[in-house]
Amino acid sequence: MANIFVDCPYCHQKVGIRESDLGYVVNCPLCQKSFVINKKDEIFLASPIPIKCKVCGKTEFVKQDGMFVCLYCQSKYSIEEAKNLLINRNKDDDNIISEIQKFEDKEKLTNLYSLAEQAFLHQKYEEALNYYKEILIEQPNHWQPVFYTSYLQYLCTTLTLANMGKELESLRNGFSFSVKILTEKQDSKENINILKDLLNKILDICYELEAENDVLYKKEKGIIFDKPNIEPEHNRNKNSIAILYSLLGDVYNKYLYDCANALIWWKKACILFVDKDLRKKIIAKIHFYDSQYNPPSNNVGCLLRIVNMVIILSFFMDINIYVKIICIIILVSVFLKEIKVL
Repeated sequence: MANIFVDCPYCHQKVGIRESDLGYVVNCPLCQKSFVINKKDEIFLASPIPIKCKVCGKTEFVKQDGMFVCLYCQSKYSIEEAKNLLINRNKDDDNIISEIQKFEDKEKLTNLYSLAEQAFLHQKYEEALNYYKEILIEQPNHWQPVFYTSYLQYLCTTLTLANMGKELESLRNGFSFSVKILTEKQDSKENINILKDLLNKILDICYELEAENDVLYKKEKGIIFDKPNIEPEHNRNKNSIAILYSLLGDVYNKYLYDCANALIWWKKACILFVDKDLRKKIIAKIHFYDSQYNPPSNNVGCLLRIVNMVIILSFFMDINIYVKIICIIILVSVFLKEIKVL
């Protein structure tokens, strides 16, 4: 989406550009001639490319497939050849070469973005990850390589209880930095739409991780007999997933001004949090918008296990029937009280 307009130096028509086009070569959509975008006193200006065709002597070119093409005789020049055709070679030589070099760099980045997006579209995630890593070196402050490097790293990793927390932290950092970059310009509708897409991707991962954490816990608890206590890893992962849900709520609330969705994900985080201090903080956020909210008790899971245990033991132990009835009544009453809170 164009947000700035400059006058084409050839046909003098208005041409829409982005701020990111500063210093790069662009084509006029009307006359098809190429020019360089410069900035002077906060004003964007369009200047002819400072090269001269060695065949016909003209100075009007168009960029096509990484080449400079003369509009008069159709002679084609590579980036290196174009550098040797610079007009006034002794004047501002470094700046002129820099402008042409930027064109070369942008063409390379454009190609890398295209390869990365195509690989991602065809679910070739490792290939896409390698392309985005290359882009990240050139553009460390661009939301797309920042987000997709961490996102694809997660997709390419086989999760275990032990490494899930580390992968979640990396994903959370990439997402947070991407949000920061995208929200620096509050009025950009395009960036808001991108942000919504990223939120949906992270939300899908939260759902997957929540189920995967429980599956891995049951699997590893049943198979690894020499590892009697893996509960802490399971709980740490639950906290990490809850933090991600909490972050989703923060983004909805702060940048999209969507309090309803923010409350949904804050409440989801509240259910998952095992850490009491983190849970108190998220409850405080919820109460700011919903003062009637009653947080669910973390003891419901324990009660369910106790009820199951008593029922099973009752089949194998000779317990007085009245003791059984009293115990069950107490447990059921406490359990119903907890369920009512939910």
